[in-house]
Amino acid sequence: MRILFLIPFFVSSLWFMGCSGSPVPPEIRQAELQNADLWRAGSSIHAAPEYSKYQADLRDANLRFLKEKSKFVWFRRYRPIADEFKKILKAGEQIGEKVRKLKADNTNYFVTQQTNLAKRLKALKDVTFKINEGRLARGELMRAELMLEDAKRDYKAEKYKTAGKKLDEADLHLRNSVRILDNVLKRYKDNSQINRWNRWIAETLYESRKNGSIAFVVNKIQRELIVYKNGAPFKKYSIGLGRNGLNDKTHAGDNATPEGRYNIIKKMLYSKYYKALLLNYPNNEDKIQFDLARKRGLIPKRVGIGNWIEIHGGGKDFMTRGCVSLEDHDMEEIFGLAVVGDPVTIVGSMGYPHEIFSTISSASSELLNAKR
Repeated sequence: MRILFLIPFFVSSLWFMGCSGSPVPPEIRQAELQNADLWRAGSSIHAAPEYSKYQADLRDANLRFLKEKSKFVWFRRYRPIADEFKKILKAGEQIGEKVRKLKADNTNYFVTQQTNLAKRLKALKDVTFKINEGRLARGELMRAELMLEDAKRDYKAEKYKTAGKKLDEADLHLRNSVRILDNVLKRYKDNSQINRWNRWIAETLYESRKNGSIAFVVNKIQRELIVYKNGAPFKKYSIGLGRNGLNDKTHAGDNATPEGRYNIIKKMLYSKYYKALLLNYPNNEDKIQFDLARKRGLIPKRVGIGNWIEIHGGGKDFMTRGCVSLEDHDMEEIFGLAVVGDPVTIVGSMGYPHEIFSTISSASSELLNAKR
C-alpha cells in the first residue's frame, strides 16, 4: 500500500523535472539575428540565389524545430536541430562575406571611376570656358555631369549595375566633348598656321619699334588684347569674341572673329556698345581669301564677305558677332591710347597654347585608355 501511495508522487516528480527539459539551441536565435542582418545588407539583391536557398533551409529548420518542440519533453531531441542550424549559420556567413566583398569591389570601382570622370569633367569645363566654341562641348559636359549625379544616387541605393551603366554614359559624353574640342582647335596645332600668326606679330612689333608707336595684338585663344609701346608689352586686357570667335572669319553671319593685320580707321565716341574702334575689315587679303573660298564652293553665292568689325565695350563676357569686346572701363583706357591708323593684329594664338592642349590631350588620353 505504501508503494502504491508513492507512485503518484514519483510520477509527479519526474513530470516537473522533465518540464525544464533540454534548453533550446542558441543557434536558432543566432540564425534569426543573422537572417535580419543579411536582409538589411541587401543579400536578396546581391546574392539572390544563395540567399533564397538560405531562407528556404531556415524555414524548413524552423518547422522541424517547432515539430520537435511540440513533443513531450522526454522525447525532444534538439541535437540534430542544432547541427542543422549550425550549417545554416555557416551558409549565412558565406553569403555575408560574398555581399561584403561585392560591396567593397563596387565601392572601389565606383569611387575610382567617378573620381577620374569628375576630374576630367572639371578640366574640360575649364577649357570650354576659355574658348567661345566650347558651347557644343559644354552640352556634352552637362550631360556627363547629370549622368554622374544619377550614378551617385544609384550607387547610394546599391544599384551597382545601373550606376555602372550611367558611369559609362558619362564617359561617352566626355569623349564626345574631347572630339568636339579637338575639331575646333585642330588648326591651332597646324605649324604652318602658327608660323603665319607669329610672322604677323613679328612684323607688327617691328613697325611699333621702328615708328615708336602703339600697336594692339589680339590673342584669341587666350582671350587677351595686348597693348605694345615701342614694340614692348605695355598692358593686357581680357576680351570677349564672336560666338565662333576661334574660327577665322570667312563671310558675313559666321559669327567668327577675323584674323590678320588691320588698322583702326575710325574712333567712335558713341556706339551700340559704349565706345568703339572700327577696323578696316575686310582688307585686301580677306577679299582674296573670300573670292578663293567662293570659287571652291565653300561659301554660298548669296552670302557676302561682311564688314564693320570693331573693338568695343559692352563687357568681356558679351558674346559678339565677330567683334572684340572689353569691359567699359578697359575700353575707356584703350580708346584714350588709340589713334586712327594704329595697327591691330588679330591671331589665333601667340606661340603654342600649351595649357589648353595639354588639358585636352590629358583628358583624351585618360578617357581613351580607361579600363571600362
